[in-house]
Amino acid sequence: MAYSEPFRIKTIEKIYQSTEDERQKWITECHFNMFYLKSHQVIFDLLSDSGSGAMSSEQWAELMLGDEAYAGSASYFKLEKAVNDVFGMPYFLPAHQGRGAENVLFSTILKKDDLVINNFHFHTTKAHIEYRNAIAKNCVIAESKFDDVYHPFKGNMDIEELERIINENENVKLIIVTITCNNVGGQPVSISNMREVYKISQRYNIPGNCFSVNENIRIREQY
Repeated sequence: MAYSEPFRIKTIEKIYQSTEDERQKWITECHFNMFYLKSHQVIFDLLSDSGSGAMSSEQWAELMLGDEAYAGSASYFKLEKAVNDVFGMPYFLPAHQGRGAENVLFSTILKKDDLVINNFHFHTTKAHIEYRNAIAKNCVIAESKFDDVYHPFKGNMDIEELERIINENENVKLIIVTITCNNVGGQPVSISNMREVYKISQRYNIPGNCFSVNENIRIREQY
């Protein structure tokens, strides 16, 4: 039985159909760094999860339903209810994207020489930490460094190394797990690994967070 997607695409945008020879030339010219490619040189953009796909009819409708009132906006109360329903948090500070939220968060909790441990810091996360003269420490499992070694969750935190770093440093301020670990190839993190990280953060009374790339996914019990 043939399968069709359960939706209709609402907008169509023309794309340039490049040839294989062109793509090989472009990727060589940019030294295999995807960030140096121009958008017209890319047919399928898998570089980011930051809203690069087509918007749904519901999303377009929300643009028209948005309440832009300076105070008492209905849109704010819809957001407040959603945050409370999902996270159970009565107070929140809206941010335009994850990296903006990082900037706000780190400006309030980090000071010089504080240590932040991550499986592998996303580049903007590392920049926001080091901008405040704190230290960003990576702690991803060794298997992530080898292309020829199979592991289903190469983004996992190295639990033994995590505990060793904590025991050797008194200035560990925060533990972060980047769920889609971009800097080791977008590798996933297992739920069991995140639970182990949570147990350690509780044992040493260190705040913990789980970030997905570009957007924050807050595990409420951890922070």
